[in-house]
Amino acid sequence: MRINANGRSTAAEEEFGRILLKTGFPVVDENSEQKPDVQITGVASYDTGPSRNGMYSAKGVLELKVQERQSGRIIAFERVENTTPDSSRKVAVESAQTSAVDQLAERIFPLLAK
Repeated sequence: MRINANGRSTAAEEEFGRILLKTGFPVVDENSEQKPDVQITGVASYDTGPSRNGMYSAKGVLELKVQERQSGRIIAFERVENTTPDSSRKVAVESAQTSAVDQLAERIFPLLAK
């Protein structure tokens, strides 16, 4: 799985990796000798609004493509937007991204289990 957010590791990538590992899926990176059967790639982005009464709002968008590596068959394209408020801008961004991951995981894990 590789999620690109302007060259930085994101809360979304870490959350997705954690969920995959907890559910028993093998997770590898580009430096691994083992190649994945299924590749999950995507883009995570976020935007924050102005502070209102000490609260920040962050909108996280996560777009994923799930594809069989050997055949190239695309299993799914998925997209989620999530908005989360918090008193910290950073926490609002991370919460929006992880909530988007949780929603996408519910959609694509049944497809991966087939």
